[in-house]
Amino acid sequence: MRIALALFLVIIFAAPASAATPSRACVAAIKSANVRHRAIGIRPDCWRIGLLTLGMSQVAGQGVMGPPEAARDIAINYRRQRYPLHEALYVYPRNLKSWLRLAPEPLEHFHAVTLHLFYWKDSLVAIRLGSDARIDSAPCTPSLPTRPFERGGVDYPFDFHGIALGAPMAAVSARFGRFAGTNRSRDFFNYWPVPLSFGGEGHVDEIGFSTGMAFAGIGGVAQFQLRRDPQTCLVRDYTVSLEG
Repeated sequence: MRIALALFLVIIFAAPASAATPSRACVAAIKSANVRHRAIGIRPDCWRIGLLTLGMSQVAGQGVMGPPEAARDIAINYRRQRYPLHEALYVYPRNLKSWLRLAPEPLEHFHAVTLHLFYWKDSLVAIRLGSDARIDSAPCTPSLPTRPFERGGVDYPFDFHGIALGAPMAAVSARFGRFAGTNRSRDFFNYWPVPLSFGGEGHVDEIGFSTGMAFAGIGGVAQFQLRRDPQTCLVRDYTVSLEG
């Protein structure tokens, strides 16, 4: 009975919240700035996702998010100026560890979204959201048969003005205009000097935006170390750190 009740509570709290309706004014301003290739005319509150808005303090950010699952201090150089930053990492769904304790899952079904927040002088200057991470796990051969519960739903319930992880990349250019640039492998697209970028091949697996080009495209990679049951080989827990 307790396990059933706990699973019910996990399902309730894992249900995605309603995504915010994209602001027409913000979308129009971002699109106009992209056409002009100048990061002007965009209201500060347009740079938001969920309850996070660029410019908020670290205290306010932790008030929204709670303590991070990993953090580090880094420094970047941009145009001969050095910027000491604090990078905080959050894993979604936020109750993933509870899910795994109650319903361990096969390695091939393990997936998570990572949210990177970057603070400079106690101000949130960049946000990067992605579904790509490094995953390490020791080899395992199951000795017991199992029928694992498969977790469904949406890992991250919010979007950036109507563009969510998994959206077709074509939907991004339809909303914000033609991309300013891409890389050779064509899995990273940006609107620079407007500090907005999207990663993915065909579909969005990363969204990044910042207060300026000094903080665009920065940050490390989430490194997951999985813990598996030695008999079933199902993932039951993890630790995560920031690398790179």
